[in-house]
Amino acid sequence: MKRALVVLTLSLLGRQAMALPVTTEITRAPAIQLVEPEMVELPAAPEPENFASQRLIKTVRSLQLGPQSGIVKVLGDKKKVLWTRGFDDQKVARLSPEEHQAIFVALQIPQTQMVSLSQQLMAGYSRLPHAQTVALLGAVALEPALTRADRQQIEDWLNQLLKRETKDMVTRRQALLALALLPEVGETTVTTMLRTYETSHNLWETFPIGQFVQYHAVDLLQRPDGEQIKQRLSSVPSIYTPVMLEEMARQDPPQATLILDDLH
Repeated sequence: MKRALVVLTLSLLGRQAMALPVTTEITRAPAIQLVEPEMVELPAAPEPENFASQRLIKTVRSLQLGPQSGIVKVLGDKKKVLWTRGFDDQKVARLSPEEHQAIFVALQIPQTQMVSLSQQLMAGYSRLPHAQTVALLGAVALEPALTRADRQQIEDWLNQLLKRETKDMVTRRQALLALALLPEVGETTVTTMLRTYETSHNLWETFPIGQFVQYHAVDLLQRPDGEQIKQRLSSVPSIYTPVMLEEMARQDPPQATLILDDLH
């Protein structure tokens, strides 16, 4: 009797369950709305301006130079010191962008006039104080306002100057220093530096080439002919050669550690 009741109860529950509507709910993630980024207009590059040509000679003459660091002072009226790097030494030759900008703030030359200034310096070189003109060009070449093409033009001009200017050692040294201080140099500059070091017996003239090797040691080593450059430098009987080789050796990558298999 009990078994019959249980069977009857299960039967009724099954029929009731079949009669209930079956609903299936699928939970959907909320739709992602794509928001288009707003167009942000970048500030337009300032238009280049012409440097006043009547200021050129006074600007160049306001510079005092050091043989190891280029521009040492900018002088104003009555020889008032408007900017100085303190002293002349190769350790202070490489200035930061902010320090270089301070030179042109003292000269009252905005970045928009850099290209015009460089063009006038190169074009008017013959009638300007030569060493100061070269040193100022070297400083202009380091300004961020210049494009790579603008800087390349100055670099090419300096290399050509070193071919023409063979007797004025003061100007030659400033030109070599200006090339050494460039953040990047081309093939022509590398050739100029090596040939000058190999052919000049004037230690005063070749001193900036040591600075060039110091500043560009990594780049020189990474060149395909890096080892050949080291050999060419090492063959020059100069008191600067050991220092140059030491600077390049300091940049050599460390030798890989040899790992020996365990011997059984």
